[in-house]
Amino acid sequence: MSSPSSSPSSTRPRGVQSGSPVSHPSPQSKTQQKKTPSKKPSSSELVGSTAATPSNSSASKPKPSKSSSTPTPAKRRQRGTASLPMARVQRIIKADREVDICSREATFLITIATEMFIKKFADEAYTNARLDKRKIVQYKDISKAVIQNEYLEFLKEIVPPSMPLSQALAHRQAKFDQAERIQRTRTWMRMKHVK
Repeated sequence: MSSPSSSPSSTRPRGVQSGSPVSHPSPQSKTQQKKTPSKKPSSSELVGSTAATPSNSSASKPKPSKSSSTPTPAKRRQRGTASLPMARVQRIIKADREVDICSREATFLITIATEMFIKKFADEAYTNARLDKRKIVQYKDISKAVIQNEYLEFLKEIVPPSMPLSQALAHRQAKFDQAERIQRTRTWMRMKHVK
């Protein structure tokens, strides 16, 4: 005879027949059962209301809506860290021939100042986009921010206002002609001093 531990019916839970599928409770549902105390509802609670099930427990918690009036708090940075990679900032600093040595602290401060500048510049451009009733920042918003703010004046040649191609080519030709006139004047002045 075989022992009771080796029979196939001994591994099934009590009351389960051999042909029916066996569903074992997941470990997660066991922990949920342990956390919630089992309280028998009274007959007055059962009549007219449905009993809450563990899968329906999320209905009791209000779901946050996307259009909530309270803004989400900004992600705070840990002290002494930067978003931009410091190694790349260090490489850019070393590319300048006038700078011999730059300490880690100075590199960190330059990195933080750069992050602050980018944030301020992006905020200005985003404000211009919102004034035009858009959420996406376009080139014209960035160039408008450069024109409107005096502290961004140094970017006027890097971020020029948008213009038609024909006007841009004419502007480029005028700049080229002016540079050529300056070069001719310098050459003439040198020849005059040589004689």
